[in-house]
Amino acid sequence: MLCGRDALLADVRAALCRRGTAVPVVVLAGPGGAGKTALAVHAGHALAGWFPGGQLYADMRGSREAPADPHETAARFLRSLGVPGREVPSDPEERAAELRSRLAGRGVLVVLDDVRDESQLRPLLPGTGDCAVLVTSRRRLTAVAAAGTFGVSTLAPADARALLARLVGAGRTGAEPEATGEVARLCGYLPLALRIAGARLASRPDWTVRSFRDRLAQHRLRLDQLAAGDLDVRASIALGYRALTPELRVALRRLGLVDARSLPGWVIGTLAGGPAGDERLQDQLVERHLLEPVGADRAGQPRFRLHDLVHDFARERALAEDTAAERGAAVERVLRTWLALASRAAGRLGHGGVLDPVAAAGDAPAGAVSAVLARPEDWFAAEQANLVSAVHLAAGLRHAELAADLALQIDGYLVIRYCEGEREAVVRAAIGCWEGRPTADRRLSRLYFALCWAMYQQDRYAELAEAAERALRWPPTWGTRRSSRTRRGRWRRRPPCGAGWPRRPGGTGARCGSPCGWGCPTAPWCTRSPVWPTRWPTSVTPRARCTTTGRRWSGTPRPTAPGW
Repeated sequence: MLCGRDALLADVRAALCRRGTAVPVVVLAGPGGAGKTALAVHAGHALAGWFPGGQLYADMRGSREAPADPHETAARFLRSLGVPGREVPSDPEERAAELRSRLAGRGVLVVLDDVRDESQLRPLLPGTGDCAVLVTSRRRLTAVAAAGTFGVSTLAPADARALLARLVGAGRTGAEPEATGEVARLCGYLPLALRIAGARLASRPDWTVRSFRDRLAQHRLRLDQLAAGDLDVRASIALGYRALTPELRVALRRLGLVDARSLPGWVIGTLAGGPAGDERLQDQLVERHLLEPVGADRAGQPRFRLHDLVHDFARERALAEDTAAERGAAVERVLRTWLALASRAAGRLGHGGVLDPVAAAGDAPAGAVSAVLARPEDWFAAEQANLVSAVHLAAGLRHAELAADLALQIDGYLVIRYCEGEREAVVRAAIGCWEGRPTADRRLSRLYFALCWAMYQQDRYAELAEAAERALRWPPTWGTRRSSRTRRGRWRRRPPCGAGWPRRPGGTGARCGSPCGWGCPTAPWCTRSPVWPTRWPTSVTPRARCTTTGRRWSGTPRPTAPGW
C-alpha cells in the first residue's frame, strides 16, 4: 500500500526504462522501515510489460548478520534462466560471467532487495543495456558506476494521515483528526510505524485514536507499542544497528542520551570519546541512513538529527550496554564543551554582563570555535535550544556547578533576545541543583539575581520580593575580602575595591573600570538594573579611588546590585 510516492515512482520508472549501452542501475536508499521494498515491488509490477524477459528477484539480507552470498545468488539466477544445476560453474568469476552471458539480449529486470554494499551487487550486474537493475539498500552505494540513487525517506504529514485513514478507516480517523495527526507524528511519519499503528487500531475497534495516541506519547514505551505480528520497528532498527562496527554502535547509542532537534557534527565524536572534530563517524552514520543531515545553521556549522524512533532505540541501547559511569562521562564531555563554546561566544556579544571564567574544554572542535569567534550571535541562535536543554540535562544529573555555569553563560543572550520564559526556566533549573547542599557558591548569588531580574522584566513584583527574600537567606560571604553588618542586622559584602556602603536605600554607584565585579563595567547589575526594592550595596562619589586597580571612579552613576 503506497501513499505519497507517485512522483518518486514515476522517476524510478523513467530511470529504469532508459535505453543505452550502459545497464540502468537504480538504487532506492533509505532507513529501515521507509518502504523501499514496497516501492521496488510496486515498480517491478508496473514495468512488467517493459521487460519481456521477465524479472529476477533476490533478498540479499544485507542488514542481517549473515548476508546472502552474491555468487550463490548468481547460481540461483542461472537455474531460474534454465541452466541445469550440473552446468552451473563452480568458480565465482566464471559464474558471474555466465550470468551476464545468459542475460544478454533477454530484457530482464533484476530486483535486488536489501543490498549491504557494492561487493554484494557487482557480481549480479548484467552486461547489456536491454536489462536493468533495481536495488534497495540502507546505504547509498555511491561506488557503483552509472547508478542513479533515489532517497526514500519518511512521508509528508498529509500522506501519513492518508495512509492511516486507509488502514484504520476514514470514519474513525475523520472523527478524531487531531489525534490522527498526533499518531502520525509520534510514528515519525515512518511508513513501517504507520502500518503497525494502523494494523493495531484496525484490530481493536474498541480503541479510540486518542487512547492509542496516549499510549504512543509515553516515549519510553513507544517502541513497545509499534509491534504487530512480524512487523516490529525496534527489530527493523536493530538490524541496521547490529551491522555497524563497535565504534559506530557506541556513537549511535550515545546520541540517544542527548535530547536535541539537531546537533552540530562535533557532538558525535565527543560522545563516542574520540576527537571532537572527527567527521568519519557522522559520515558513516549518514551513509547508513541512521543519522539525517539537516543542512548548515546560521553560523555555518553542519547539523544532523536522529529520527525520533531511532533516538528512542539508541537510548534503550545506551541504558542496556553502557554503564552509568560511561553514560555520565559522555554527557559531561559534551556539556563542558558546550559551556566552553558558550563562554567564548558570550564574551564577544558585548552585552556588558560579568562572566566568571570557565575552564576551556580539553579538545574543543576547531570548526565550532571558528564559528563562535566569527559569528557569536548566530552561534547562540543556532544552539539556543540545545543550550537550554543542556542546562536541564546537567540539572537532572545533579551537576550543580555545571548547570549554573551554563545558565549564567547563556543568560546574557536570552536577555538581549527577550526570551524571559526560557531564561526563567533555565535559572530555576540551575537553582534547584543547590537544594540540600551544605555550602553555597558565588554562582548561586548570580542565579538569584538573574531570576529576580527576569521577574522584574515581566512585572511580577510579588514573586520578585519573594525570590529576593529567599536569596538573602544564603550567607553572602563567599568570594569576598570583608563583610560588614548593617543596622538591620543582615550580613553584606563590602566590595573588594574598598568602596563604601550606601548611606540610603536606592543609592547609586559609578563605574570604576576594575574587574572586581562591584560597579565595574562588566557587572550585569551596573548596566541593567533600573530599580531595586531595598538594601543596596556600594555607592561612591565620582572622586573615590578603587584600591584594586588604583583607578578613579568615572562615568555616569548607575544603580547597583542588591546586597546578596
